[in-house]
Amino acid sequence: LEYCQTAARKWIRTGVDIINANKAQLQQNLGPMRPLHLKKLLIHVSLRTTRDMMATRETAFLPAISPHPGFDISTWLDDIGLPMYKPSFEAELIDAYVLHELTLSELQTLGVNNELHMVSMRRGLQLMRQLNFDLTRLCRCPVNSSCPVLQGGCSTGTPDDLSQTSPGVPTCMMESAHSTPALRMTQPSTLTSPSNARRSTSVSVDTVCRESTPSRNATPTSHSFSPSSSSFLPPPSPLALWTFHRVEAWLCDIELPEYVSGLRSSGLHGALLLYEDRFTVETLACLLDIGPERTLLRRHLSEEFANLLDSSVCHRKQRFTTKDSAVAAPALNPSAKLKKGEG
Repeated sequence: LEYCQTAARKWIRTGVDIINANKAQLQQNLGPMRPLHLKKLLIHVSLRTTRDMMATRETAFLPAISPHPGFDISTWLDDIGLPMYKPSFEAELIDAYVLHELTLSELQTLGVNNELHMVSMRRGLQLMRQLNFDLTRLCRCPVNSSCPVLQGGCSTGTPDDLSQTSPGVPTCMMESAHSTPALRMTQPSTLTSPSNARRSTSVSVDTVCRESTPSRNATPTSHSFSPSSSSFLPPPSPLALWTFHRVEAWLCDIELPEYVSGLRSSGLHGALLLYEDRFTVETLACLLDIGPERTLLRRHLSEEFANLLDSSVCHRKQRFTTKDSAVAAPALNPSAKLKKGEG
């Protein structure tokens, strides 16, 4: 926000001036600012606000994260398979704190109008919160990948360890994006912000990735949690760490390399496969343009998809998308668009 420096020097005498200012005063004294630039300023002001300073409602954010200093929004968008959004996210100076607080309407102003892309970002952000926004923990490609379509396309990252026994999927991951679009995710104690940060009273209720994290014994539908209820979350499953390029490598491994090119800019990654109940093998087949008439190919894909996921995850997805189920919701359609102003 260097373009605000000259005006700030003329207006700000002490930190209290900026802490007590509302949005209109900031716009008036610092000059025209993009809405997300202003939001970034408010968030970072709140990070530096102590309890004995009275913050206004508009500066009372609670960034309940301590992101890894190496987090880079463009790298993250590459990792989740949505590189086409890099120009708009970079122009809005999106960092981990702003990403954590993005609302659905703000996401649409960034050009994200595809439902699958929105859900991809939601599940990718869900994983980032689990990893403290540490991109180095992601699995980008198998160590010995020989897939010809991936040569030069993978960067370093966590070695592929899917063959290891993985922990169970935490309860917080069981909730679908369809059913919990606007709930604040309570962070583990290791991810909480400094004690002097203030609780938000101004965050829009349609935040893209707000999901409450229940305690281990809580049911997935419970939405009342104490801050300490999620202090001991298990580590993410290895599959959740797969980036878009690692999923491409998996398609090569199951002898479908000719379909890899069709996944470009699809938003497909491990956290989406594992955590999103509405992402089924039908969604994947649609992304790969494998029609229902290609029965043998579909059967092969279904078998490999089931082998990739834990049986409990497959059962959960099936139950969630079954029409007769009490929690039924349609499977994700890759071509579905978000409605304007939705959320």
